[in-house]
Amino acid sequence: TTGRTRHTLTGHAEKVVSAKFCPWNYARAVSCSHDRTIKVWDLERGFCKASIMCASNCNSVTYGESAAVVISGHYDGAARIWDLRQKPGAACDPVEVRGHSQHVTAVTMMPTNRSQFITSSRDNTLKLVDLRSGRGDVVRTLKASGYRSGTQWANPCV
Repeated sequence: TTGRTRHTLTGHAEKVVSAKFCPWNYARAVSCSHDRTIKVWDLERGFCKASIMCASNCNSVTYGESAAVVISGHYDGAARIWDLRQKPGAACDPVEVRGHSQHVTAVTMMPTNRSQFITSSRDNTLKLVDLRSGRGDVVRTLKASGYRSGTQWANPCV
């Protein structure tokens, strides 16, 4: 590598609040923004492969159980599971997980079980969500009297 910038990725209208490299294809990444969009990037060519409009500001994004699934956490308290195999525009019907009473600050895949992810929220709870049913079922809620989600983008450590 030369140490020089290969590409500058542009396309979000507001600040980018989360981005992740694809664990299965390092030439791909996903980002989200408070402009209510999620973008999938081709890092070799430096352009946006897909842009998804969301119903609420997005605070966090990650890849799901494969490169074809993206999970996002939103200001409206929902986590959304997007199937990127649907043609552009069709991914506007995500599986929606409504388990929090305040906004989701982070979504993180479980490292030992890629069919589950955990959400963190300003309601001071963590939710373990299982994807195997296709509905995104909340299988466990974690809370403690002294736990506080201190910031807008607090991430759980798993």
